[in-house]
Amino acid sequence: MTEPEAEPARPALPRPPGAAATSGSVHGDIAMLAARLFAAPMSLVAIAAPPRLQVVGVCGLAADEAGCAEVLVETAVRDATVVWDAGVDDRPVLPWGVRFHVTAPILSPDGRALGAVCVMDRTPRLGVSEPQAGALQALARLAGAELERQRQAADVTAHVQTEAQLREREASFRYLFDQNPNPMVVCAVRSFRVLAANEAALRLYGYTREAFVGLSVDNIRVPPPDAAARPPLPAHGPGVSFVRVATHRRRSGATFPADIRASAIVFGGRPAWLTVVRDITDQQRAQAQLAEAEAKLRQSQKLEAIGHLTGGIAHDFNNLLTVILGNVELLQESQPPDSAGAELLAVVARAAERGADLTSQLLSFARRQALAPHQVDVNALLHKMHALLARSIGEHIVTAFAPGADLWPALIDPAQLETAVLNLVVNARDAMPDGGTITVSTRNVSIDSAAGQPDAAPGDYVLVTVADTGTGMTADVLGRAFDPFFTTKEPGKGSGLGLSMVYGFARQSGGHVRIESVPGAGTRVLLHLPRAAHEKPQAPDPGERGTRGPGGHESILVVEDDARVRAIVEAHLRGLGYHVLVAGNGIEALDILMGPARIDLMLSDMVMPGGLTGLQLSEQALRIRPGLRVLFASGYSQDALEPPHGQDDGKRLLRKPYRRGELAARIRELLDAPG
Repeated sequence: MTEPEAEPARPALPRPPGAAATSGSVHGDIAMLAARLFAAPMSLVAIAAPPRLQVVGVCGLAADEAGCAEVLVETAVRDATVVWDAGVDDRPVLPWGVRFHVTAPILSPDGRALGAVCVMDRTPRLGVSEPQAGALQALARLAGAELERQRQAADVTAHVQTEAQLREREASFRYLFDQNPNPMVVCAVRSFRVLAANEAALRLYGYTREAFVGLSVDNIRVPPPDAAARPPLPAHGPGVSFVRVATHRRRSGATFPADIRASAIVFGGRPAWLTVVRDITDQQRAQAQLAEAEAKLRQSQKLEAIGHLTGGIAHDFNNLLTVILGNVELLQESQPPDSAGAELLAVVARAAERGADLTSQLLSFARRQALAPHQVDVNALLHKMHALLARSIGEHIVTAFAPGADLWPALIDPAQLETAVLNLVVNARDAMPDGGTITVSTRNVSIDSAAGQPDAAPGDYVLVTVADTGTGMTADVLGRAFDPFFTTKEPGKGSGLGLSMVYGFARQSGGHVRIESVPGAGTRVLLHLPRAAHEKPQAPDPGERGTRGPGGHESILVVEDDARVRAIVEAHLRGLGYHVLVAGNGIEALDILMGPARIDLMLSDMVMPGGLTGLQLSEQALRIRPGLRVLFASGYSQDALEPPHGQDDGKRLLRKPYRRGELAARIRELLDAPG
């Protein structure tokens, strides 16, 4: 810069009234030194603090004046201007009558303008000396050094605060980590080694902290059967997490299913996964039990639906068989005993009776079979059957009977139990074509809860188990074992109704049945029979089948909705000498009952259209004619249709299809009963 001739030195100007000088700070001292250097009344130090400059040191300026001086500093920061005489300078007019000012920029180490040191005077000057300019620049460098020191000090303070905050956060994390009741493990992203574990995790895996920390995750993780199918972990990053279910291993070697929920964190300055591990053994067991219970419930509902269908079919079929057998018997009366016609009719009768046996099995499955339950010694019954069972299965199979001690009596129909056990033994025989062992055993069991067995009510049962060492069943076959007509035997070797009948008998008796089987390891059928609380009388003998039976001259009202059955029953009864009245439904029967005709006995179907069942009809009939004898006939029978116990003993049930001899014997028995 070109300097004019030096102006004679002047004494320092006194501080004007109201002027301020900062002290106690480096930048304030620099402003004061700059003012003294130039013997000027005013000076300031300002730094860039966007969006405007910030005055950090002043001398000779009031506090409200310092802000206005920023216009001088802005110019200095821009081009390091020195103004000799503002009166002849073409730049903007400056405040407070300033005629002279000189500035030196404050530069960063890389040359960026950070601010300026500015000296001002209201008296014009010819210029500044080189030593003065150098000293002012030195003061600007000193101001820059102070700024750098303050920045570093601020960085150190911020670092210290950050370190303190990190220590506080780490302490909080460590406390929450250690005190968390859920097992938590921190593992490194790259090495997959355990970096930390809380007490819950140490208890879960059975390690001490010293043994667990540093352990590879592979030591506690069981590889899946198809490791290649395991999905890769997500890339580590802020906010990243994943959920997995895997098999983990304890220190003892025991394994357990683990639910793993991991989140990406930075631990000890390196990326890591914070994982929460939960042993879900109980949850998976509960889910499996629930799935099993749901499957059993669906199976029970399916069998219930099939039972309704088969029961209805069997009912209608029994009506047809009643007509067939009735007409065969009527035709047999007109044929000589040894004639070809008599022989053909006998074949028809045997076929009809075989059909009746099949419908009986269907009704048993549908739980609509007529049962005669009473107190039964199951051990004694099975002991008597042992010889029959041995003959039924052949010499290549060993049979064993293991009776339970102090066995409770069961409340069942003994004939149906014999049939059920025989069916089970025959099925077991067919599952062992190369020989084996069949074991029939009994014992007392008590069920406190029906959990897992939707069809089993809590209570006491007599358990009959038929076990074999045969081929066993697959899961698919086991799921369909009770379905009617389902069989794995060759065509012609089985009807597929054996297990269906066992199922229906057990359910109708108030018990239940289940099958345990493993392919290649045999099968066990567990038949739960209700314990007898008190003895029930055995059902009366239905009488001789196929005989004419005794007749009479009483008057009988026949109530039957099937016209074919009604006609054949009327023919039978008239042939036996009875006077017969007929009705097609309950309403017609009530009209007859309220009339003057003599009626000694009413033979009524149990299920009829028209709004009145046989049972409802009998209740109204007895109110109209007290003492009337009532005999029910039905193609099926279930608890809801059976006459209530404790009512008139004249009420009886005749199961279709029946022979004329059965009908005659039952009617005669009721008519001849006292009272």
